[in-house]
Amino acid sequence: MARGRTTAPRDMVLGHEISGEVIEKGDDVEFINVGDLVSVPFNVACGRCRNCKERHTDVCLNVNPTRPGGAYGYVDLGGWTGGQANYVMVPYADFNLLKFPDKDQAMKKILDLTCLTDILPTGYHGAVSAGVGTGSTVYIAGAGPVGLAAAGASQLLGAACIIVGDLNKERLTHAKRFGFETIDLSVDAPIPDQLHQIVGVPEVDAAIDCVGFEAHGSCGEAQPAVVLNTAMDVTRAGGAIGIPGSMLGRTLGRPRKPPSTAISPCVLVSAGQNRSRSTPVRHP
Repeated sequence: MARGRTTAPRDMVLGHEISGEVIEKGDDVEFINVGDLVSVPFNVACGRCRNCKERHTDVCLNVNPTRPGGAYGYVDLGGWTGGQANYVMVPYADFNLLKFPDKDQAMKKILDLTCLTDILPTGYHGAVSAGVGTGSTVYIAGAGPVGLAAAGASQLLGAACIIVGDLNKERLTHAKRFGFETIDLSVDAPIPDQLHQIVGVPEVDAAIDCVGFEAHGSCGEAQPAVVLNTAMDVTRAGGAIGIPGSMLGRTLGRPRKPPSTAISPCVLVSAGQNRSRSTPVRHP
Protein backbone atom coordinates (compact mmCIF):
# COMPACT_ATOMS: atom_id res chain seq x y z
CA MET A 1 0.00 0.00 0.00
CA ALA A 2 2.80 2.42 0.90
CA ARG A 3 4.49 1.71 -2.44
CA GLY A 4 1.38 2.41 -4.48
CA ARG A 5 0.89 -1.18 -5.62
CA THR A 6 -2.73 -1.35 -4.52
CA THR A 7 -5.88 0.76 -4.81
CA ALA A 8 -5.39 2.35 -1.37
CA PRO A 9 -6.59 5.97 -1.55
CA ARG A 10 -4.29 8.86 -0.75
CA ASP A 11 -4.24 9.90 2.94
CA MET A 12 -5.65 6.55 4.05
CA VAL A 13 -4.90 5.92 7.75
CA LEU A 14 -2.92 2.67 7.96
CA GLY A 15 -2.02 0.36 10.82
CA HIS A 16 -3.65 -2.63 12.47
CA GLU A 17 -1.43 -3.43 15.46
CA ILE A 18 -3.38 -1.67 18.18
CA SER A 19 -3.16 -1.76 21.97
CA GLY A 20 -4.61 0.93 24.19
CA GLU A 21 -6.94 2.17 26.89
CA VAL A 22 -10.70 2.33 26.49
CA ILE A 23 -11.87 5.93 26.94
CA GLU A 24 -15.51 5.58 25.89
CA LYS A 25 -17.90 2.74 25.18
CA GLY A 26 -21.21 2.24 23.43
CA ASP A 27 -24.47 1.48 25.24
CA ASP A 28 -24.53 -2.18 24.19
CA VAL A 29 -21.00 -3.04 25.35
CA GLU A 30 -21.34 -5.32 28.38
CA PHE A 31 -17.94 -6.77 29.26
CA ILE A 32 -15.50 -3.97 28.42
CA ASN A 33 -15.30 -0.85 30.60
CA VAL A 34 -13.78 2.61 30.37
CA GLY A 35 -10.22 2.45 31.68
CA ASP A 36 -9.59 -1.14 30.57
CA LEU A 37 -6.26 -1.81 28.86
CA VAL A 38 -6.89 -3.93 25.78
CA SER A 39 -5.33 -5.60 22.78
CA VAL A 40 -7.13 -5.27 19.44
CA PRO A 41 -6.85 -8.23 17.03
CA PHE A 42 -6.26 -6.88 13.53
CA ASN A 43 -9.28 -8.63 12.00
CA VAL A 44 -12.59 -6.82 12.39
CA ALA A 45 -15.30 -9.39 13.07
CA CYS A 46 -18.85 -9.46 14.39
CA GLY A 47 -18.72 -12.74 16.31
CA ARG A 48 -22.28 -13.55 15.22
CA CYS A 49 -22.24 -14.68 11.59
CA ARG A 50 -21.75 -18.27 10.47
CA ASN A 51 -18.07 -17.77 9.64
CA CYS A 52 -17.29 -16.17 12.99
CA LYS A 53 -19.08 -18.97 14.84
CA GLU A 54 -16.96 -21.47 12.90
CA ARG A 55 -13.82 -19.52 13.98
CA HIS A 56 -13.20 -18.06 10.51
CA THR A 57 -13.16 -14.49 11.80
CA ASP A 58 -10.87 -13.43 8.95
CA VAL A 59 -13.82 -13.76 6.58
CA CYS A 60 -16.59 -12.28 8.74
CA LEU A 61 -19.75 -11.65 6.70
CA ASN A 62 -20.92 -8.47 8.44
CA VAL A 63 -18.01 -6.01 8.51
CA ASN A 64 -17.34 -5.30 4.84
CA PRO A 65 -19.99 -4.42 2.26
CA THR A 66 -17.84 -5.49 -0.72
CA ARG A 67 -16.41 -8.88 0.33
CA PRO A 68 -16.05 -11.15 3.37
CA GLY A 69 -13.48 -10.04 5.91
CA GLY A 70 -12.41 -6.77 7.47
CA ALA A 71 -9.28 -5.23 8.99
CA TYR A 72 -8.15 -1.90 10.36
CA GLY A 73 -6.25 0.38 8.00
CA TYR A 74 -6.06 -2.09 5.12
CA VAL A 75 -7.11 -1.61 1.52
CA ASP A 76 -10.47 -3.09 0.45
CA LEU A 77 -11.15 -4.57 3.90
CA GLY A 78 -14.13 -2.53 4.98
CA GLY A 79 -12.78 0.99 5.21
CA TRP A 80 -12.02 0.75 8.95
CA THR A 81 -9.71 3.52 10.15
CA GLY A 82 -6.21 2.30 10.94
CA GLY A 83 -4.34 2.35 14.21
CA GLN A 84 -1.58 4.83 13.32
CA ALA A 85 -3.60 7.50 15.10
CA ASN A 86 -4.27 8.84 18.59
CA TYR A 87 -7.71 7.22 18.74
CA VAL A 88 -9.43 4.33 16.97
CA MET A 89 -13.00 3.01 17.00
CA VAL A 90 -13.49 -0.70 17.66
CA PRO A 91 -16.83 -2.22 16.58
CA TYR A 92 -18.36 -5.27 18.29
CA ALA A 93 -16.12 -4.47 21.25
CA ASP A 94 -17.15 -7.38 23.48
CA PHE A 95 -16.05 -9.79 20.77
CA ASN A 96 -13.04 -7.95 19.34
CA LEU A 97 -11.19 -6.72 22.41
CA LEU A 98 -8.83 -8.75 24.58
CA LYS A 99 -8.77 -7.22 28.05
CA PHE A 100 -5.60 -7.48 30.13
CA PRO A 101 -6.77 -8.51 33.62
CA ASP A 102 -3.99 -6.68 35.51
CA LYS A 103 -3.56 -3.21 33.99
CA ASP A 104 -0.49 -2.20 35.99
CA GLN A 105 1.28 -5.46 35.25
CA ALA A 106 0.38 -5.20 31.57
CA MET A 107 1.73 -1.64 31.28
CA LYS A 108 5.14 -2.86 32.42
CA LYS A 109 5.21 -5.24 29.44
CA ILE A 110 3.15 -3.18 26.99
CA LEU A 111 5.81 -3.21 24.24
CA ASP A 112 5.84 -7.01 24.36
CA LEU A 113 2.07 -7.31 24.61
CA THR A 114 1.57 -5.25 21.46
CA CYS A 115 2.86 -8.31 19.58
CA LEU A 116 -0.42 -10.05 20.43
CA THR A 117 -2.39 -7.92 17.98
CA ASP A 118 -0.76 -9.20 14.79
CA ILE A 119 2.87 -10.24 14.51
CA LEU A 120 3.01 -13.07 17.06
CA PRO A 121 -0.33 -14.73 16.20
CA THR A 122 0.42 -14.35 12.48
CA GLY A 123 3.74 -16.16 12.85
CA TYR A 124 2.16 -18.76 15.12
CA HIS A 125 -0.67 -19.29 12.64
CA GLY A 126 1.87 -19.89 9.89
CA ALA A 127 3.66 -22.51 11.98
CA VAL A 128 0.46 -24.30 12.97
CA SER A 129 -0.81 -24.21 9.38
CA ALA A 130 2.44 -25.83 8.26
CA GLY A 131 1.93 -28.66 10.73
CA VAL A 132 5.01 -27.85 12.83
CA GLY A 133 5.31 -30.21 15.77
CA THR A 134 7.74 -32.17 17.91
CA GLY A 135 10.86 -33.04 15.94
CA SER A 136 9.92 -31.09 12.80
CA THR A 137 12.45 -29.54 10.48
CA VAL A 138 11.19 -26.13 9.36
CA TYR A 139 12.25 -23.68 6.66
CA ILE A 140 11.02 -20.12 7.14
CA ALA A 141 11.29 -17.68 4.24
CA GLY A 142 11.81 -14.17 5.55
CA ALA A 143 13.70 -13.01 8.63
CA GLY A 144 11.52 -9.98 9.31
CA PRO A 145 9.20 -9.63 12.33
CA VAL A 146 6.67 -12.21 11.08
CA GLY A 147 9.43 -14.63 10.11
CA LEU A 148 11.05 -14.39 13.53
CA ALA A 149 7.65 -14.79 15.19
CA ALA A 150 7.08 -17.93 13.09
CA ALA A 151 10.50 -19.21 14.10
CA GLY A 152 9.78 -18.57 17.77
CA ALA A 153 6.39 -20.24 17.42
CA SER A 154 8.02 -23.25 15.76
CA GLN A 155 10.37 -23.50 18.72
CA LEU A 156 7.41 -23.46 21.12
CA LEU A 157 5.72 -26.17 19.06
CA GLY A 158 8.74 -28.46 19.43
CA ALA A 159 10.58 -28.16 16.12
CA ALA A 160 13.98 -29.86 16.10
CA CYS A 161 15.62 -27.59 13.53
CA ILE A 162 14.46 -24.13 12.46
CA ILE A 163 16.07 -22.57 9.38
CA VAL A 164 15.44 -18.95 8.40
CA GLY A 165 16.26 -17.65 4.93
CA ASP A 166 16.64 -14.02 3.82
CA LEU A 167 18.58 -11.73 1.49
CA ASN A 168 19.33 -9.27 4.29
CA LYS A 169 22.50 -10.16 6.20
CA GLU A 170 21.59 -7.98 9.20
CA ARG A 171 18.29 -9.81 9.59
CA LEU A 172 20.09 -13.16 9.38
CA THR A 173 22.55 -12.07 12.06
CA HIS A 174 19.60 -11.12 14.26
CA ALA A 175 17.99 -14.53 13.67
CA LYS A 176 21.22 -16.27 14.65
CA ARG A 177 21.15 -14.50 18.00
CA PHE A 178 17.98 -16.44 18.82
CA GLY A 179 19.68 -19.73 17.98
CA PHE A 180 18.09 -20.35 14.58
CA GLU A 181 19.95 -21.76 11.60
CA THR A 182 20.13 -19.37 8.65
CA ILE A 183 20.39 -19.43 4.87
CA ASP A 184 21.76 -16.44 2.97
CA LEU A 185 19.59 -16.24 -0.14
CA SER A 186 22.01 -13.82 -1.81
CA VAL A 187 24.55 -16.64 -2.11
CA ASP A 188 24.65 -18.34 -5.51
CA ALA A 189 23.75 -21.80 -4.21
CA PRO A 190 20.47 -23.73 -4.54
CA ILE A 191 18.37 -23.66 -1.39
CA PRO A 192 17.97 -27.48 -1.34
CA ASP A 193 21.78 -27.78 -1.27
CA GLN A 194 22.02 -25.32 1.62
CA LEU A 195 19.32 -27.22 3.49
CA HIS A 196 21.23 -30.47 2.88
CA GLN A 197 24.28 -28.99 4.58
CA ILE A 198 22.21 -28.25 7.69
CA VAL A 199 19.79 -31.19 8.06
CA GLY A 200 21.43 -33.86 5.88
CA VAL A 201 18.63 -33.94 3.29
CA PRO A 202 17.54 -31.33 0.70
CA GLU A 203 14.05 -30.96 2.15
CA VAL A 204 12.12 -30.11 5.31
CA ASP A 205 8.92 -31.27 6.98
CA ALA A 206 7.34 -27.83 6.92
CA ALA A 207 7.86 -24.50 5.20
CA ILE A 208 6.45 -21.08 6.09
CA ASP A 209 6.20 -18.21 3.59
CA CYS A 210 6.58 -14.98 5.57
CA VAL A 211 7.30 -12.82 2.52
CA GLY A 212 4.27 -12.96 0.23
CA PHE A 213 3.75 -11.44 -3.19
CA GLU A 214 6.43 -8.74 -2.75
CA ALA A 215 9.19 -11.35 -2.96
CA HIS A 216 12.37 -10.64 -4.92
CA GLY A 217 14.99 -12.86 -6.50
CA SER A 218 18.65 -12.96 -5.47
CA CYS A 219 19.48 -10.21 -7.99
CA GLY A 220 16.81 -7.88 -6.60
CA GLU A 221 14.23 -8.34 -9.33
CA ALA A 222 10.55 -8.72 -8.36
CA GLN A 223 9.45 -12.36 -8.44
CA PRO A 224 6.05 -12.52 -6.69
CA ALA A 225 5.83 -16.33 -6.59
CA VAL A 226 9.47 -17.24 -6.02
CA VAL A 227 9.14 -17.90 -2.28
CA LEU A 228 6.02 -20.03 -2.62
CA ASN A 229 7.53 -22.04 -5.47
CA THR A 230 10.71 -22.57 -3.48
CA ALA A 231 8.71 -23.67 -0.44
CA MET A 232 7.00 -26.34 -2.54
CA ASP A 233 10.36 -27.47 -3.93
CA VAL A 234 11.90 -27.98 -0.48
CA THR A 235 8.92 -29.41 1.43
CA ARG A 236 8.86 -33.18 1.54
CA ALA A 237 5.99 -35.18 0.09
CA GLY A 238 3.30 -35.24 2.76
CA GLY A 239 4.62 -32.08 4.35
CA ALA A 240 2.82 -28.76 4.56
CA ILE A 241 3.31 -25.07 3.84
CA GLY A 242 1.92 -22.22 5.93
CA ILE A 243 1.45 -18.86 4.17
CA PRO A 244 1.00 -15.92 6.53
CA GLY A 245 2.66 -13.69 3.91
CA SER A 246 0.24 -11.54 1.91
CA MET A 247 -0.92 -13.12 -1.33
CA LEU A 248 -3.23 -10.43 -2.64
CA GLY A 249 -4.05 -12.09 -5.94
CA ARG A 250 -6.67 -10.39 -8.10
CA THR A 251 -9.14 -9.49 -5.36
CA LEU A 252 -7.56 -7.54 -2.52
CA GLY A 253 -6.22 -4.18 -3.61
CA ARG A 254 -5.48 -5.43 -7.15
CA PRO A 255 -1.65 -5.54 -7.28
CA ARG A 256 -0.27 -4.90 -10.73
CA LYS A 257 1.33 -8.33 -11.11
CA PRO A 258 -0.53 -11.07 -9.19
CA PRO A 259 1.48 -14.16 -8.33
CA SER A 260 1.27 -17.12 -10.66
CA THR A 261 1.99 -20.41 -8.96
CA ALA A 262 1.37 -24.07 -9.70
CA ILE A 263 0.30 -25.93 -6.54
CA SER A 264 2.02 -29.25 -5.88
CA PRO A 265 -0.39 -32.19 -5.36
CA CYS A 266 2.00 -33.73 -2.81
CA VAL A 267 2.10 -30.83 -0.35
CA LEU A 268 -0.67 -29.36 1.80
CA VAL A 269 -0.81 -25.60 1.28
CA SER A 270 -2.63 -23.60 3.95
CA ALA A 271 -3.09 -19.85 3.55
CA GLY A 272 -5.00 -17.18 5.44
CA GLN A 273 -4.83 -14.54 8.09
CA ASN A 274 -5.02 -15.20 11.73
CA ARG A 275 -8.02 -15.42 13.14
CA SER A 276 -21.40 -4.55 20.74
CA ARG A 277 -21.30 -1.33 19.74
CA SER A 278 -18.33 0.86 18.97
CA THR A 279 -15.63 1.45 21.58
CA PRO A 280 -12.91 4.12 21.12
CA VAL A 281 -9.44 3.08 22.21
CA ARG A 282 -6.56 5.42 23.02
CA HIS A 283 -2.95 4.28 22.65
CA PRO A 284 -0.96 4.23 25.91
